[in-house]
Amino acid sequence: MDISISIVIFALNISQMSNVVSEQLRKEIDTYLINNPIDRNQDHPYAPVALIFSVEPEYVRNRFRKLRKKGSIVSKEAVENIVTKVAAKLEIEKGRFSVKENGNAEVNLVTPKRIKTEKDLIEAAEIDLNIWNIVSWEIGTWEGYRADKQKDLEWHGGKATGFVKDSGKIVTETLYRVNIKLSPRKIGNDIGLQKEAVIAELKAYSPIIKNNFNIEPEQRTCLLEIATFDLHLGSLSWGKESGENYDIEIAERRFKKSVQDLLKRVNLSQVERILFPIGNDLMNIDNKNNMTVNGTVVDTDVRFIKMLKVARRIMIETIDELSMIAPVDVVVVPGNHDGTVSLVLGEILDAWYHNNEKVTINNSPRTRKYYEYGIVGIQFTHGDNEAHHDLGLIFANEQKDLWARTSQRFAQLGHFHKNKKINYVSVDEFQGFQVQILPTLSSATAWADKKGYSSLKQAKAFLFDRVDGLIGEFTTTA
Repeated sequence: MDISISIVIFALNISQMSNVVSEQLRKEIDTYLINNPIDRNQDHPYAPVALIFSVEPEYVRNRFRKLRKKGSIVSKEAVENIVTKVAAKLEIEKGRFSVKENGNAEVNLVTPKRIKTEKDLIEAAEIDLNIWNIVSWEIGTWEGYRADKQKDLEWHGGKATGFVKDSGKIVTETLYRVNIKLSPRKIGNDIGLQKEAVIAELKAYSPIIKNNFNIEPEQRTCLLEIATFDLHLGSLSWGKESGENYDIEIAERRFKKSVQDLLKRVNLSQVERILFPIGNDLMNIDNKNNMTVNGTVVDTDVRFIKMLKVARRIMIETIDELSMIAPVDVVVVPGNHDGTVSLVLGEILDAWYHNNEKVTINNSPRTRKYYEYGIVGIQFTHGDNEAHHDLGLIFANEQKDLWARTSQRFAQLGHFHKNKKINYVSVDEFQGFQVQILPTLSSATAWADKKGYSSLKQAKAFLFDRVDGLIGEFTTTA
């Protein structure tokens, strides 16, 4: 038989089989891809896997891309880059520490520095935690003795001038003898390195998108803020118990409808930039134990990882949609429910939009974030820690230049699940600021219902002019 005909027949057979890929086979292919990262620098990288499972290379490619998008797989290149970086640092460390054949190291030192904690230990031994894991450590002390001498010497051309004053006394000094056992960080079992590899892969995957908006300054002079605080994705409410049902699907529907409603209320031809604060208890739990960041167990209707994946998808969909209108500035504000996981989401978004000039991500670990637009200065904080009457002073102290440059200043808070404004003026000759406690889209939980806490399910949008400041406020009710 002609070779070309054989190839065609083989391709047809593969095509027929891949059209009816079973769920079990799909799982086997996914597992194989996760455990055997594909090197896309090679010719026809998906063909060998396709031959193993008798499917089309295009099917393998699609599965590979979906797994990468979900964060389940990291490319071989990203892993190798991280491993190479750590190995290079390890070679430098071998000059300082006693490194064994298996890569483990042992450090022995004597120091007069007081060592009581692991942090003291790390500083005294200058251990780079990007390279090493501390396996164990021991500290012993003993009394050392030295002459009580005071030296005041200067060296010039190899000769010393000055004096040495010897009191003739012997000084007792406590010395610390430290033994530390280290093991090198390995990507196979190190979550931190795996995170670095995932972030590197996302940044490599991030498409390059230029800011090509043709904005006429005289036409677009406004900032649109979409403020959807305290969504509590994953929160669970049962209507018979708390008066209203609420779960992750209801939360997503309310959120998307609210964003659409708010956009319909605004003349988008005026909008130069969009401000999109996220976090502020966007998610209901902070870990897989259904706990908030402070360790409180709360009612939850989904697994932690599913909640995070849904939040990631919704945020990316929304940011992409907003970026079609104008450049988007995302500000991540940790809440008292999602204090850590909101920052994780911020890292994912920062990597995802790494090469996108239309989107900026402010994921600073600081509790309070600030934003400036024309005469407007905005302070973002969740509101569960600071005394509200102190926020203006905190603003002026933390952001002196921003305070001086702006004449309309706002502090925007979530947490309280209500809509409230408070105006403060410290003294007559100074400009004041406004504290805005923004509403929530989430339903009351059984605990909140017991306490009698209830509120309208609302979201807000604000329109700020560069010269005139706040010129519009819009509300949507779920």
